[in-house]
Amino acid sequence: MATRKSPRKTSASARPSRRIQRSSRTSTPAAVQTRKEASAVPTVALPVGKWTTLITVLAAAILAFGLFLVFRSPAGAPVATSQQQEISYQGVDGKNALELLKSNATVETQNYEGIGEMVTSINGMPSNADNYWLYYVNGEPGQVGADAYVTKSSDTITWRYEAAQQ
Repeated sequence: MATRKSPRKTSASARPSRRIQRSSRTSTPAAVQTRKEASAVPTVALPVGKWTTLITVLAAAILAFGLFLVFRSPAGAPVATSQQQEISYQGVDGKNALELLKSNATVETQNYEGIGEMVTSINGMPSNADNYWLYYVNGEPGQVGADAYVTKSSDTITWRYEAAQQ
């Protein structure tokens, strides 16, 4: 006859916790496989200081590029002062000063026989008894009408809204 042994009591530290037992029993092979794959993904460990520097440099580059896109003026486009009282642009070989102005701003003109086309308004600012538009080539007043002056790529054309002398 066999003797019956009493069950052994194990200490709490030697027994696996019920939570671990339950989770291992309920885990499906797919769930275990997914956990293994997730832990197998390599990670790049950079020191915190290098990550911060990298992120800062990238953010600064993106900001600088964005500002460039917003504030750049295309070649030949007029650059206006804050009060729209002066507009400047680079000359283009073979094009006249008025033609370039019309391609880059809202311009109104009036044709006078014997004189040619005169600018009466630029971007909504009209010439009148008190003010008029005058163009300059490289800082010197134009010597002929803007429609007659053929620009060079080295020219800087500037239109100024000036007060008429009373």
